[in-house]
Amino acid sequence: MTTAVVVDQLQADIFADLFDEPLPAPPPAAVDTRAHVWIVAAEIKVEDRVAKAADFHGSFTAGPGTRVDALEVYCRACRRPYEDVVGGTAKRSSTTGT
Repeated sequence: MTTAVVVDQLQADIFADLFDEPLPAPPPAAVDTRAHVWIVAAEIKVEDRVAKAADFHGSFTAGPGTRVDALEVYCRACRRPYEDVVGGTAKRSSTTGT
């Protein structure tokens, strides 16, 4: 329920053009990809003993030649996906093993 004071304030001339047209949109911010810290969410198949150690310590050392499948690449600070920041679409490599 609006009071008479509120109704009088809304009908005042100082608020007359407040809602006539929307504010212009701000210009898009330039994206500096050097300001981002890129993180790769990865999937690595490990043995039970490595999984146990990684769970306890929060990290593990992968052996040489271990292939890492990237599930997602995103910025640590803003959590935005790489494709969204750089404005393109990332292409997956079709090469195998190397």
